[in-house]
Amino acid sequence: MTYQWNPRELAALVALPAGVADRTLKLAGPTQLKVLIWFARQGKFDAAACGAAIGASPADCADAIRFWVEAGILVAEGTPDPLPRQVTVLPPPVPAAETVQKPARPQLPQVLERQRTDPDFAYLIKTAEERLGRPVTPGEMESFLYINQNLGLPAEVILMMLVDALKRGKLKVPSAFRSYLEKMAVSWSDQGILTVAAAEKELCRRERLEELREKLQTLFSLNRTPTLLQAEAALKWFDEWGFSDGVVTVAYERCREKTGGFNASYVTRILESWHEEGITDPEAARQALAPAKKPAGKPLMSEETDGGQKDAYEQAVADWRPVYKKKGKKA
Repeated sequence: MTYQWNPRELAALVALPAGVADRTLKLAGPTQLKVLIWFARQGKFDAAACGAAIGASPADCADAIRFWVEAGILVAEGTPDPLPRQVTVLPPPVPAAETVQKPARPQLPQVLERQRTDPDFAYLIKTAEERLGRPVTPGEMESFLYINQNLGLPAEVILMMLVDALKRGKLKVPSAFRSYLEKMAVSWSDQGILTVAAAEKELCRRERLEELREKLQTLFSLNRTPTLLQAEAALKWFDEWGFSDGVVTVAYERCREKTGGFNASYVTRILESWHEEGITDPEAARQALAPAKKPAGKPLMSEETDGGQKDAYEQAVADWRPVYKKKGKKA
């Protein structure tokens, strides 16, 4: 079945940057998308009004706006654009002559047949029940087969995802298998994380991001836990560039002085320049931020540098006697 916009609804449009669809759909959550759509309609942001409109708390709305700022979709009012660009309206994609149909979502009869005929899938269901401490529901079984069959993740990788989600407390409601586990599986499938080794590497990276979120909150004395995008930036600061806590703190202090808060992109620009210059010490970092001092002007004459010239000049003035000449006569 194909769909198109209702012509009546096209009388009034809400525009969104193409980058929302191209770069952030995998990372953005429901609240973040709702806040962005509300902002696009209003043209300004008010956390309380936004929360009342979408049914979320003002704090969650403020966090969502921070997500879009860190993603580069929004900027604070008055921020200059270093690279002005001409706005381009992208045409809708031209449908291919032959569209490849994706496999339909598995239904319970298919799940039961697969469980009966595939030892690996049967092992997945049995082990999942042990991890969950309860029988797997039909809907959850469909999710497992969808991830395994349609997305291509093997049973061992799916179990690793399940254990990680349970550890993080992400599967407390029945709908979480679709809203969290399947979303995570889609992301892994797109990134090619289809082996146990690749899954272990990704889970270690996710664990590191959570550590960095806590570290940044403590290091900078932040009121809220930083976003995953901010933690991604910190991964570059600490693990790729190897900066110490002290140097990163100096960069954050300059960021807070100039922007009034924590902007990971701003801190990254500072640290990137220090990385290129080889600055690794907090004191050297402070000196790099200090304004350049103008060289002091050379004094016209000083007691220490004139070498006695001042005394000689004063003595010459005292000894000088004017010579008067009479008109018409030589001296």
